[in-house]
Amino acid sequence: MSAADIRIAEKRGQADAARDALLGTVEEIKDRLAPGTLASDAWEGAKEKGVSVASGAVDSVIQRPVLAAGVAAGAALIIARKPIFSLLAGLFTDNDRKAGPKNKE
Repeated sequence: MSAADIRIAEKRGQADAARDALLGTVEEIKDRLAPGTLASDAWEGAKEKGVSVASGAVDSVIQRPVLAAGVAAGAALIIARKPIFSLLAGLFTDNDRKAGPKNKE
């Protein structure tokens, strides 16, 4: 075998190794971009962010309990506004009925 044939064989070996490495990289990219993998990564990221936000909220409540109670009470009033208005309206209409009709003299 001549020196040129040896160099050609070496270069073919290098090309084969480079092709194998490239194919491995392509397979890794395909695995990373698979829909299941993307969804799983997104879910894990969302869970981590949720834990971080919850931890920050707990720390804020511990540092400012009165403010947190006020915010919670305000949110409860907003959420329950219709039942509260109905209750108040019922109280006022019941009192008007018990008083009876007003006499105009």
